[in-house]
Amino acid sequence: MTESAVKELYRVNHPEFRTEETKTFTGKDLRDARQTLCLPSKTSQVRVFSALGVLRIAMLLQQSEVAAQVRTIILDLVASVPSITETHSPTPALPPVEQRLKTLVEAMKTLTEVNRAKAQPLYGAADK
Repeated sequence: MTESAVKELYRVNHPEFRTEETKTFTGKDLRDARQTLCLPSKTSQVRVFSALGVLRIAMLLQQSEVAAQVRTIILDLVASVPSITETHSPTPALPPVEQRLKTLVEAMKTLTEVNRAKAQPLYGAADK
């Protein structure tokens, strides 16, 4: 996905974007963000997108493997939320979102602990 492709996608679809999904930095805002965003000093303005704005871009893209994956994840999340109009409880294809998020958090904690343990030097009794 190129910068020009994102610009064109935004130009064509800008009415769909909410205020909190994108912002153009100029002046002081741009000066404050220049180092964080690693922008050249000649940049006079820059448009940034929030996480929701990036999701909207992914949903608008048509020929992108990453966008297709994002759409699948979004559809899976929506499908996992029970409908208020359903009279019976269908067997969910996936565990509830809360359970999946909890599992993800636990996995990240475990990964952090494993990496932390690998980073600490091990000393044998003879080394002390």
